[in-house]
Amino acid sequence: MIVLEYELENLGQDTLDSLYLGQFNDWDIFTYENNATFWDSSFRLAYARNNLMSGKVAGIRWLYGSSPTF
Repeated sequence: MIVLEYELENLGQDTLDSLYLGQFNDWDIFTYENNATFWDSSFRLAYARNNLMSGKVAGIRWLYGSSPTF
């Protein structure tokens, strides 16, 4: 398991009142044509799996803060 935490700091003089941050993940599990992605709101977990091969899953979890928007 790898845990990453990002902290943003405004080094400018202007107040940032509307800031959006995104993260892009491109998981290719074996052949990408057979991959599917899912969102489980109860676990706040986005994950991808290969529809033809069981047991191979990649995911990312929102740990704290407000819920993510899409």
